[in-house]
Amino acid sequence: MAFQTYIRLPLLSLVAAVLGCGRPQPHNEATWHGGDMLASGSTPQVTDSVPGDAILAGGELHFSGNAAGDYLGAGWDQTIGGRIHGAVRAVGGEIHVTAAVDRNATIAGGTIELDRTAVIGRNAYIVGGTVRIDGTVHEELLVSGGTVILNGTVDRNVEVTAGALQVGPSAVISGTCAIACQMGKFTSILPRASQGPLLHSQYPADGEPGMPSVFSGCSASWSPAPSSWHWCRA
Repeated sequence: MAFQTYIRLPLLSLVAAVLGCGRPQPHNEATWHGGDMLASGSTPQVTDSVPGDAILAGGELHFSGNAAGDYLGAGWDQTIGGRIHGAVRAVGGEIHVTAAVDRNATIAGGTIELDRTAVIGRNAYIVGGTVRIDGTVHEELLVSGGTVILNGTVDRNVEVTAGALQVGPSAVISGTCAIACQMGKFTSILPRASQGPLLHSQYPADGEPGMPSVFSGCSASWSPAPSSWHWCRA
């Protein structure tokens, strides 16, 4: 299960528009293109229903409406709530997701949090400096980050590449869990976790992740030994 980054092309134009302007403009405006809404400015907020895509760009973005299409966001700080019947595609500094999303979530940023109320109907692809997953992903979760905290529910497989990884007590993974983590930077306090095989690899601070090994039947907990990883049943 190779990690891939699924940043879609519509986001690239949004990023260019936001970053190319330097500071956000001191006013907000919203325009409509058919059923799609484009909201931009220093603090654009969308609380209404959008019959198409909701496209937000600027400084502090707030979405709490109902989008029949996708959410596309580019901004320094984003709070993504409400209901999104399509997919979420967002890039920015700090991104906080509380929304119910029917399809995929593709997110890149500095600090990313999938709140415990967030539900991703399909897959989540997340790249960030600090990533925290407390919500629910109904299909696959793929994460690459400097620090990753996994404390949510994933109904299928998980793949994590991280400088440091923490698995919390509420983490539930129904499929395979594949981990590539810097040596000595993996901690787990969970009483339950992967229901399927656990795959892992370690790499030194100045190295690159290697190919994971496979450990079957690791359904409960695991802990590191000084020079290698061992997994055991609770």
